[in-house]
Amino acid sequence: MKKYFLIYLATLCCIGANAVDIKRYVKEGGTGNGLTWETATGDLETVLNLASQVDNLDVFVGEGTFTGNFKIEGNTRLLGQFAGNEGFHNSNMLTKLVGNIRLEGILAYVDVSGSVEMNQAVMVKVNVYGSDENGIHVFQTGGESRLTGCSAYQNKTGCSLYGGKLTMERCSFYDNEYSGFSTRDGSVIASGCYFGTNKGPGCELSNLGSSCRFSNCEFIENKQGGFIGGVISGRHVLERCRISDNTSTEPGAGIYASRNVAVYHSFIYNNESTHAKGSAVYVLSPNNYFCNCTLFNNKNGIYIEEGFAYEKAEQPLMTNCALWHNGADFINPANCTYQLEACALEGGTGIPELDAERGILTLSSENEGTGTAGNYPGFGDGLDLLPASCLINKGKMTGYENRDYWNRPCNVLGGYDIGASEYQGIYQWVAGSAPVTLNKEEYKLAFTTFKGVTYYSLISTQSVKEETGELVADVKTIYLGTKRNAYTVVAGTPYIGVYREGKAGEKAFCNILEWHEKAGWEPLRMVIYTAGKDKPVLRKHPTQKNYLNVTQAGRTSSIDVYVYKR
Repeated sequence: MKKYFLIYLATLCCIGANAVDIKRYVKEGGTGNGLTWETATGDLETVLNLASQVDNLDVFVGEGTFTGNFKIEGNTRLLGQFAGNEGFHNSNMLTKLVGNIRLEGILAYVDVSGSVEMNQAVMVKVNVYGSDENGIHVFQTGGESRLTGCSAYQNKTGCSLYGGKLTMERCSFYDNEYSGFSTRDGSVIASGCYFGTNKGPGCELSNLGSSCRFSNCEFIENKQGGFIGGVISGRHVLERCRISDNTSTEPGAGIYASRNVAVYHSFIYNNESTHAKGSAVYVLSPNNYFCNCTLFNNKNGIYIEEGFAYEKAEQPLMTNCALWHNGADFINPANCTYQLEACALEGGTGIPELDAERGILTLSSENEGTGTAGNYPGFGDGLDLLPASCLINKGKMTGYENRDYWNRPCNVLGGYDIGASEYQGIYQWVAGSAPVTLNKEEYKLAFTTFKGVTYYSLISTQSVKEETGELVADVKTIYLGTKRNAYTVVAGTPYIGVYREGKAGEKAFCNILEWHEKAGWEPLRMVIYTAGKDKPVLRKHPTQKNYLNVTQAGRTSSIDVYVYKR
């Protein structure tokens, strides 16, 4: 038995060592065998059929149009836009596939006039158009598919998902006959995507049990609503999104929230429904939540369905939200009970005692004013807040990630703001301060004064408007609070420590930050100490790359920073 087992192992080793990986080259009008660019073939379908006979197949396709129904197996990569030399991808060239594609492998840098059916596959910079059904149809019983830099337009539906998980980055779904994107089952993670100018909904989620998340996405100028969603178990999350200029003949031109939809740090404006039930938002149940949102200039605001009263909400409907110039901010025909926390409404609720009890700020109908009694919202360019806005520092701390619509930190000037945008202050350089190098960029100390208090930050010297020379606080800014020297650069590492301390003897914190391309300066670890003593000194670990040495009260310990990375 041992003898046969060793023979079996040897056989496996031979199989692994002799894996067959091949490359083929295809160009329009080619007549060769496809082994080189000089002998390229024009028969794409025959080349793809080789996948069943080899372990891995790479297909490089030049400029031109190729017609047929193509199947791309799981062991196959098809890459287009080549100029006749391997490894050189030319975005000015057009590789066009006409027909229906079954994709289980990788497809990149092509146009598809027809449809793509995906199963645990990947598409990179693929444009899909002209289908009378789904442009992109992700149909999978499990597993994951991914779309990066893709677009689907002029189809019946841009993209649909049935089952499994779909991750989308920087994709566009627009000008489709019905919806831009839809699901019946499965979960979606989308970032930086655009859902616009569709004749139906921008995005329609009707799955029952899977959570979906949309970050930094836009839902704009759709004809039957921007976002429609609800889920029985789980939660659909929209964060740092823009929902604007959508119309609908149904309830909720901006957002139709049936159940378990949560919206954070988002702008909802210029939406209009011809239906009586809500232009900005239609709320069907108490399980929906809006936090730090700005609802502005919609035909009307939020419609609260009668069924809202049938269940007791476990959380408020809205926290830190600003509603202004929406006609009626709330339409509540059943007089349902709903909760608002630290919100700002034009004219308030009409019941001063209720406004005082709920912490509701009564907004003036004017955006900016000269009177001292008015609460002026002070929306500036891009709905950012002006320095005199009454929304600054009038919100409350929430348990959610505190970054505003622009991905800037909140609570930078002594409090949290109401609405989707956090006021950052007007900064000047601190004269004579020496620059420091962080993330291979130069940073300098800057300050702003708000209501008599001076706040300090380290700001990249690149964060300056060329036309005006104005200093801009953005995602590259490191906020220090009221103490200008409340930081330490950890030499030889990508980390910086920021100290937060109050009175001597009280608990204090040292936040260790690292630069993250998507999230900005992100906290990795926190070291707790006592203000006035035991202030931690951070140094590079002498041997371990992913550790820092922390010295307090003469004692040195090591902490791991790697496990906290995204």
